[in-house]
Amino acid sequence: MSELKDPNLPPKAIFKVNDDCSAVRNDGLELAAANSNIWYVLATIYREQGGDWDTDLEVKNQQAWNGWVYQNLSREKQGSFAEDFGFTHDEMTVLKNVDRKAIRKAFQLRLPGIEPPKTTERCKFSKNYFSKPVSFKKYAFVKRACFHEATFSRKSDFREAVFSGYANFSEASFCEDVGFHKTIFSQHACFCKATFNGNTDFYKAKYYGNANFPSAIFNGSVDFHYVVFNGFTLFEDATFGGAANFSSAVFNSKTVFDKAKFLKFVPTFHAAELYDHTTFTLLPNFRDNWPPLQGEDVMPAAEQKRAYNRLRLFMNKSLQIDEEQFFHRQEMRCKQALATTKLDKFVLWAYANFSDFGWDVRRPTYYLFLLFLTGWIPMLGNLVRTSKDFSIVFSSAGWSISNIFPFFGFRRLFSSELSNWYDVLAGVQTVSGFILLFLLGLGLRNRFRLR
Repeated sequence: MSELKDPNLPPKAIFKVNDDCSAVRNDGLELAAANSNIWYVLATIYREQGGDWDTDLEVKNQQAWNGWVYQNLSREKQGSFAEDFGFTHDEMTVLKNVDRKAIRKAFQLRLPGIEPPKTTERCKFSKNYFSKPVSFKKYAFVKRACFHEATFSRKSDFREAVFSGYANFSEASFCEDVGFHKTIFSQHACFCKATFNGNTDFYKAKYYGNANFPSAIFNGSVDFHYVVFNGFTLFEDATFGGAANFSSAVFNSKTVFDKAKFLKFVPTFHAAELYDHTTFTLLPNFRDNWPPLQGEDVMPAAEQKRAYNRLRLFMNKSLQIDEEQFFHRQEMRCKQALATTKLDKFVLWAYANFSDFGWDVRRPTYYLFLLFLTGWIPMLGNLVRTSKDFSIVFSSAGWSISNIFPFFGFRRLFSSELSNWYDVLAGVQTVSGFILLFLLGLGLRNRFRLR
């Protein structure tokens, strides 16, 4: 990676905007001005959006783009255009009557001496800086569309657009809100290392090919509500800084959330149809990838508990036992935070600290050893005062062990002529030993998938 021009800014932040609307990113990447790109000029043929959003201008530009696309297609492809891109009969009538001469004339005014591009070719927006709000709403992209390393400084709208070819948004940066509402990706869509700084809307979008979001960063909320993922879906190492809503989404193929980080919100999958091969990698520090129970703008513990419960139920159904146990423990941590009575708080605190909610086998073993020492050391001291026989070391150890494991029947081998204080200590060891042995057995059962 190039040296940052301003160490206090993220790598993809804009460091400088030039007079011609080109820009330099903080990592040194030079971005061309979008208004000099032949594809962008065609997409905004009648004018770019200004400070106030102009809906009439949006429709006029959209009709010009799609009409130009339609009229550049072969007769065979024109026949299926309405079906492929979802245009009604009335909309098709408008597109068929788009004035190509007027488009050429308007294009020449923006870029003198240059012909408008053939939209049957690949659309190239790579390394462009979009200084103004952008609308690609309901645009038809018949070939590959490439927005690689593009930066959208203002609001961008791709709602109801149709990408017939590969859609490449890898390493793109969206500085404000972006909408992909009901967008259709007919082939693969790549958002690898893309950065979304505002809120992102994929509501009811459809992915017919692979949907790749590895190392993507969502700093705002992201809505995948009712989205259909038909191909391989990858969110590996993605970062979600805000809410991630996958409710009612449908995953029809392998889905990977390995090493994904959810900083403040647990992703919600309520009523979602998850594919059996949906994975969340369990790393030693896996809890660091999930939100804390308290903090500024953090998802409330009650909502976290509900979200973890949905994930636990899915992992149980797909027989991913380690993942199921992890989400169970996260659910229990939420329950601990929500406890209202002192008794409930103490019981859940003890359950967490002595066994990590029935998962850890080291903690019960460690505490059993400490429990052994609490009986062995006082008894050893008592026997030292009354005998100089070296065997008292083993006798005192045996006495402590017999208290912790009374079901072996060793207790009868030791004298009962002891003070009441030792009887109380023996009772405490017996009760505590039973609890710790139960937690140890529970940990072994959960660790080794004993159902």
